Amino acid sequence: MNAIALAASGRTTIALIIAAAGAYVHATFGNANPYDAWAAFMLSNPAGIAIYAAVILNLAAGIAAALRGSLHIAQPSAELIRNMDAYAEIDVAGIIWREQAGKWLTTHGFSIRAESEFSITGIKGRWSSLPGVLLRFGLITLLIGIAVSHHSRLVENAMLSPGESAALLGNGIQLVSIESGMPASHLQIGKERSFAIENASARIKFGVGEFIAGSGWPVGNSGIYWKINGLGFAPEIAFNAEGGMRPYRLELLPPGREDSIDINGASVKIALAPERVIRKGLLSGEVYNLAAPTLRLAAGLNTPAFKIEGRGMEPTIGKTGVWVRVQAVRDAGLGMVKAGLTIVCAGLLLLFCNLFWYKREMAFALDRDTLVFGYSEQYLKKWGVYRFERWKPDIFIRSEGASH
Repeated sequence: MNAIALAASGRTTIALIIAAAGAYVHATFGNANPYDAWAAFMLSNPAGIAIYAAVILNLAAGIAAALRGSLHIAQPSAELIRNMDAYAEIDVAGIIWREQAGKWLTTHGFSIRAESEFSITGIKGRWSSLPGVLLRFGLITLLIGIAVSHHSRLVENAMLSPGESAALLGNGIQLVSIESGMPASHLQIGKERSFAIENASARIKFGVGEFIAGSGWPVGNSGIYWKINGLGFAPEIAFNAEGGMRPYRLELLPPGREDSIDINGASVKIALAPERVIRKGLLSGEVYNLAAPTLRLAAGLNTPAFKIEGRGMEPTIGKTGVWVRVQAVRDAGLGMVKAGLTIVCAGLLLLFCNLFWYKREMAFALDRDTLVFGYSEQYLKKWGVYRFERWKPDIFIRSEGASH
């Protein structure tokens, strides 16, 4: 077995899968996020990088082996033919075997690819390995793209309200407006806190133009991908110790979450107050008015006013706005990841062609006074044997008077 065959072998692939799976199992011990720990090991640790590179080499060797099998058609020998799926031997007396074999191959749709004075080979589906080649090439592109992305990805975030500006990844932006997509009310059942940001979007001024970024698929602009990955309330609160209304960005979602602000050394805790509580049997739920939220400050006292003991600070609540967290990502490997996924999907679709488009080979070779001929199919071996047995009697016509 040569180096390419060894590198592309199924045993090598299985060994690499076991190594990668073993690394993941190891990452599950003592890690809250085992996938992140596994990814860091595979892409940053020398041992993990060796496994990762070996997987890529295994795929590349598979491509090389497949292309070599399509491009190089070896001259058949009697020994090689006897190792095919099915073969037969006949005496060549009275047979013009090369002419008859060539005519039979052509009639049955085989392309003659290797012909000499003592042998001839016909091939069908010579390039049927291309779907597998395309799939492996896509996986290689995807794996390289993931590695480049892991080491080159830059992410910055900014919490903004309408009219505010920030610099992300060296680019100045201004938030023009927000469409929060927030429901008018939200029912929170039990202790599990959940709140999906599904329809939030923001209009962002970037350079001389504007674009809209949402909470779904990122939007590309000037090589940077933009997304809304956070949403919250920005109420205006005035404390008599400070004077004047001031907006505070509070992370109060999902409802029930608590945030805090510092007022002259005093930590004021703030949360959304439920509009009402619903109880049914053992279950209870809290209904929150998100269109006109009520805030709960410090020791559970509701707005509009309360007093912090000994400090004489009474808050006044003004209008409540919203803020969004704008995320900017620059990723040099993302283009390769997208290309790899596209190629992989194309390869998977083309693999269905192998149900009827696969390599079939019929070979003939002279061994002294005996003609050895055989047939092989890439996949359906048993059906190939049946076909060969059906074809065998009709391939050669012996001249009259010749001995068998």
